[in-house]
Amino acid sequence: MQWRLPSKKEWEYAAQGRLSYRYVASNYSNSVLYNTAISIKNIQQIQPSSMYKSDTSPFLINDLGGNLSEFVFDYKYNQHVLKGNSWQDDLVYPINFTTYSLAKAPPETCGFRLCAGLDSFLEK
Repeated sequence: MQWRLPSKKEWEYAAQGRLSYRYVASNYSNSVLYNTAISIKNIQQIQPSSMYKSDTSPFLINDLGGNLSEFVFDYKYNQHVLKGNSWQDDLVYPINFTTYSLAKAPPETCGFRLCAGLDSFLEK
């Protein structure tokens, strides 16, 4: 089996599904509890997946809205970028926000998920 980073479009689709949410699991940034620097839990560190139960996408994927920003591949610009919020972010960014300057992202706030398969099904 082949493994790869998800594409930017695949990550966005996984985060919002067909519901077209602005944020993971909601249209409002304050209606879902994400692991970010402004979380009311105020833990300020990486947490085990699914600790924040409301941060679950329509496809039941945990922690797309917080915990770690995730490396994905942007086929339009042919480069790796970051999606999602990390535990250090003091804002909750919408699903369509992308970090293109990887040098500004502290390594302890970044992670990745893998997809099975060779080709991105959303880039064709």
